[in-house]
Amino acid sequence: VDKGFRHYEVSNYAIPGSEGKHNLGYWNRRSNAALGPSAAGLVVKRDDPSSIRYQWGTDVRSSSPTIKLETLNAEQIWLEELYLKSRLDKGFTLRSLLPPGAAEKELNKHLHRYISNFETWEKNKYVKKLSGEGEVNGPYYVFTSYGWSILESLIKKLL
Repeated sequence: VDKGFRHYEVSNYAIPGSEGKHNLGYWNRRSNAALGPSAAGLVVKRDDPSSIRYQWGTDVRSSSPTIKLETLNAEQIWLEELYLKSRLDKGFTLRSLLPPGAAEKELNKHLHRYISNFETWEKNKYVKKLSGEGEVNGPYYVFTSYGWSILESLIKKLL
């Protein structure tokens, strides 16, 4: 880090401006092409909440390669976005983590739990606030390096 590298993603450092474009595309849920045995790609549809994930088969000797398609629904996309947003250092609001289409009572329950978790996590230095309460959707948070080291267990507490 003292040589100008920035910890911009849970498992990557880079000099600003030299971040991995492929990885950032993946972490930001952009469409990506995949070729080769077991390679997986994503097609994010414009003006449509669903996405299609595809994965090539593993048999390279086959004259007709196989491909498995999966259409992701709103809940699957929400879970994926929750996990992916937590991997980046650009931050997110607690409201951006709320599940889509939930009733107001359910959203308030989630938000209350998130606020409680993030207050505790901030005290334990797992997350830090990037901006204040004056934001329209609340403060932005980012996981710290220590938070990233235990990210899987923290994300489970948000589900």
